[in-house]
Amino acid sequence: MITKEQFLQFSEICNDAVICARLSKWEDDFISDIHAKLQQFGELTSLSEKQIEIINRIEQKVYAT
Repeated sequence: MITKEQFLQFSEICNDAVICARLSKWEDDFISDIHAKLQQFGELTSLSEKQIEIINRIEQKVYAT
């Protein structure tokens, strides 16, 4: 399970990533899947360390200036 803070952070990243043109098709599909999980399970969402690493990498890409 993820923490409430992670849930909020990951939800925000997913929402912002949807409009980001910098993502590859694979990253876009990945973030869409994560977003669906977050919507379905909320804070009960279970993510692996690898998934969290990928989300963090996508976050850097989304917010790069």
